[in-house]
Amino acid sequence: MSKPARPFIGVAIITVAIALSACGPQPTPAPTAPPVAPTTPANDDLARVRASGKLRVGTSGDYPPFAFYNMSNYQLDGLDIALMREIGRRLGLQVEFSDFAFEGVLDAMRLGQVDAVAAAVSVTDARRQIVDFTNYYYISQDGMIALSDSPIVAIRSVEDIVGKRIGAQRGSVYETWLRQRLVDTGLSSPNELLLYARLDDAVRDLASRRIDLLVADLSPMQSIVNASRGQYKLVGQRLNVQQLAVATRKGSTLRGALDQALTQMQADGTLTRLLTQYLGVPPEQITPIPTATPGPPPIIIVTEPAPACIDGMAFIADLTYDDQNMANPPVLQPGQPFRKGWRVRNSGTCTWTTAYTFSYDGGNSPLAQMGGQMQVIAQPVVSGQTVDFYVDLVAPTMPGTYQGFWRMRNDRGVGFGTRVYVGIRVPQPVIPTQTPIPGVAFSASPTQISPGQPVVFTWNAQSAQAAYFYPQGQLWSQYPVPTVGQQTVYPRVTTTYELRIVRFDGAIEIRQIVIQVNQQPGAPVIQEFTTIPQNQVTLGQAVTLRWSVQGQVNRVRLLRNNQVILDNAPVVGTIQDYPQVAGQNTYTLEAYGAGVTRASRIVNVISSGLPGPTINAFSVTPESIPVGACVTIRWDVSGSATSIRITRNGQPVVVSGGPTGALQDCLTQRGFYGYRLEVLGPTGQLLVRERAVTVYR
Repeated sequence: MSKPARPFIGVAIITVAIALSACGPQPTPAPTAPPVAPTTPANDDLARVRASGKLRVGTSGDYPPFAFYNMSNYQLDGLDIALMREIGRRLGLQVEFSDFAFEGVLDAMRLGQVDAVAAAVSVTDARRQIVDFTNYYYISQDGMIALSDSPIVAIRSVEDIVGKRIGAQRGSVYETWLRQRLVDTGLSSPNELLLYARLDDAVRDLASRRIDLLVADLSPMQSIVNASRGQYKLVGQRLNVQQLAVATRKGSTLRGALDQALTQMQADGTLTRLLTQYLGVPPEQITPIPTATPGPPPIIIVTEPAPACIDGMAFIADLTYDDQNMANPPVLQPGQPFRKGWRVRNSGTCTWTTAYTFSYDGGNSPLAQMGGQMQVIAQPVVSGQTVDFYVDLVAPTMPGTYQGFWRMRNDRGVGFGTRVYVGIRVPQPVIPTQTPIPGVAFSASPTQISPGQPVVFTWNAQSAQAAYFYPQGQLWSQYPVPTVGQQTVYPRVTTTYELRIVRFDGAIEIRQIVIQVNQQPGAPVIQEFTTIPQNQVTLGQAVTLRWSVQGQVNRVRLLRNNQVILDNAPVVGTIQDYPQVAGQNTYTLEAYGAGVTRASRIVNVISSGLPGPTINAFSVTPESIPVGACVTIRWDVSGSATSIRITRNGQPVVVSGGPTGALQDCLTQRGFYGYRLEVLGPTGQLLVRERAVTVYR
């Protein structure tokens, strides 16, 4: 097949074609496969596994940090993977992993496709009715903190978080949980979830009121509250309880051997080491794990009828473009169309009806879908029948390794079965020697950059009737430009740009320029950096900056015209900035890791034509005072201002002030105070300055 992973870069639009049993003879279907009884005691799984020397483990490779595909070799990695490999080593067994849609991974075990399941499966009474669980290997619960003077009193449900800016650590279980429960459901905007490389950076932004809530494991959250001298408070907990165990078939003899290995790993510190390595939880903050899972579950009356059949899908073979388990992905040229084919079998007991679908299920890059669209099953597929799926795709235009996943969904939209994938590699383009074209000027500056830096292209083809400017491999007709023009681009990888000239006699001429993007080994990857509006604002108008950084990140900075406006920023975040100078303003995002990656965006700031205000000075001193002391607020504004307003933690201090002033503000409660000066101009432009003060006992 090809098992999942994740690379980067590329774009393509194409259709998906599915052929059912279209190639070669197919095995005779088994129309009346007997149903699987969910609670039938398993055979002696332990004896069978020991005889084969192989432990087959089902997982779901789209749930970091428990199971995911790493960026180095596109193979499964994560806590669950490392845990089961270590268990296999102690039992003298080779571990073989299969990647399933999470919703169907337990069903895959009941169908006999795997011996055990390790997929961040929480132990619940409902699941205990159909499978057995080992001892827990991870127990945790969330804690949420806010500033002590925050109006947030208690978070009792996920819905209580809606409308608030919440921070979490990148790659943690809480990022996944918040995305699934808030962002993916549309309850919250993606801009309201800010992700951080380090917990310390998130705490700092909470103190600076850039976020309203911070969620992480309960232990570190309680430690922060206890050490803060009243600056923070615990406002929520136990909304995302994690009690994870390995699942085996009902009555399986394998469970005892797995429990024995887990007990050994807990006793010798191996389990703690893996939890610290993959979850980032310090050993002293790991919740103690009981030596045995709590006794037999209570008798539960199941009110919903058990399904009459079980959905299942098993991978058989790659029909085209075999990537050899991502060890040697086939090489395709930028923009090259190709057809990927898989052979699979309906391994369940349900018939796949025409309401079932085969669809894209994510990848290692936003471009890994390669244009594929969801398709319905053309005709019913009964249990045991083999089917060939073909997907028409187009290779991305940007160099890189791509891995895109596909899976089945039933008539209720629930995923099931083995996830299959397509893996390819797009090489650097080979640029032919250029022959100068008379009457056409085409240039770029600079031609060697760091990822995401701006490049300005300029061309002049006055003797032509039409011109097109585009990255090589794209559909040129979608990129018309004036015959004389200029355009700024922000390449992330080495890219060839083409200028296509259509002369008046119909002749076609193409000029090419290669922009060399120098990647530093180990440097973070800037997945997104945008400004809204993108090109132009009026002086005093807000510019929204949005960014996302991946990889090993130590520090993120935002700069405007080489001046730092936000240091130690989240790795995923959004802020508003108010440019103070008319003309070209350059915003730069810097991400530091083993190397440094930069991306820049240019926003042109124009004057309204009317005299606007200018903030010459705004200060609040001193920045730290004891309870009962006072700070001095000073401001100086010139130009035409229709209003001058100062607030403290959102409450007015000066409602309508003069252009210059000073006053004292005495603070009687400890905590963190944010002061904000807002100056409104005659055409609606808003100028803002902010200062912070800490009050201690």
